[in-house]
Amino acid sequence: MRTFVGKTQFFGKHLIDKALVTEEDVLQALELQRDKSQSFEKVAVRLGIMSSKETFKVLTYQADSDLSFEEIALRLGLINSEQAERVIAHLENLKPFIGLTLVKMGKLSVEDMERELGEYEKIVEMHQKLAENLHKISLFRHLGEGTLESLAYITEIEHFQARQRVIDEGDKADRFYCVHSGSLVVTKNNVLNDAQSTSISASISASISAPISASSPVFISAIGENEVFGESCIFECGIRTANVTAQTDATLFSFRRDTFIDFIKNHPRDSISIFIYFVQHLMSKLEATGRDLVFERKFGLCQDKIDEVVRDFFD
Repeated sequence: MRTFVGKTQFFGKHLIDKALVTEEDVLQALELQRDKSQSFEKVAVRLGIMSSKETFKVLTYQADSDLSFEEIALRLGLINSEQAERVIAHLENLKPFIGLTLVKMGKLSVEDMERELGEYEKIVEMHQKLAENLHKISLFRHLGEGTLESLAYITEIEHFQARQRVIDEGDKADRFYCVHSGSLVVTKNNVLNDAQSTSISASISASISAPISASSPVFISAIGENEVFGESCIFECGIRTANVTAQTDATLFSFRRDTFIDFIKNHPRDSISIFIYFVQHLMSKLEATGRDLVFERKFGLCQDKIDEVVRDFFD
C-alpha cells in the first residue's frame, strides 16, 4: 500500500490546490512579499554574523558571478552553514505571511485563511515528523533540518507484509528505498547450470544451516532498519538484478528517480554527502559480490547510458 506525500511546503500552493485562489493571485502576492522582504546581507550584518567589510567583499565577488550572496559567503568561509540557516530562518520570519497578503489583496477571506491554515499546519507537522525519521536513515544523517523537511515532501511511504515481494528481478528500476522498520531479504533467481547451482547452493546451505534446492532463489543478503537498497537506479535507468522480499512486516520510504534527481539539483551542497554515501555503498556491494557468480550482471553500462544519466542531472 502506498501513500504519496509529495506536496510543496508552501501555503500558497495549498490554497491553489483547494481552488480558493489562482496561480496568478499567488504570484502577485509573492511579488508584494519580495518588495517588502530584506536582503540576506542586510540581515547577516544586523545579526552580527557578517561585518560591513565582509559584505562589501562578497558583493564585489558577486558582481562577476552568477552565485547568490549566501553561496559566495559560504565559499569564502565568511559564514558557515549553521549561520546561513540562521539568516534564512530570520528572513522567513520577517517575510509577510502570504495568507495575510492575499487577504489584503481581497483574494481570500479571513475565515478561509484561518480554516485552511489550521489544516495546513497539521500537514506541515506530519512532514516535520517524517523529516525526523528520515534523519535516522544512514543516507540522510548528514543533511540539514531544512533539507530534510524538503525531502519529506517527496517521500512516499509504503507498507509491506511479511513475505510480500517489494522488488522483482527484471522489473524496471525507477525508484529506491530506505527501511524505516522491519527487515527484508535479497535473493537472485537461480539461472546457473546444474554444477554451479549444486556447488553454490551447498555452500550457502552450509553457511545458513538450511537446505537450498538448485531451483530455489539464491540468498544474497539481508537488509535491516535504516538501510538503503535499489539506489543504483539513480545512476542507471536499467532493470532490477535481484529480488527483495519483506522478511517481516516492513515500512519503507521510497523515492522516484526523477523526483529525487530534481531534489538533488535544488540542494547541490547538501547532496554531496548523498553521492558520497551512494558511491561507498555501491563499492561495498561490488566488493562483497564481485567474485560471486550468483550476482553476475547480464546488462552492461554503455556510454549512451552514461550520457543519459549526465543529462538527467545537468540539463
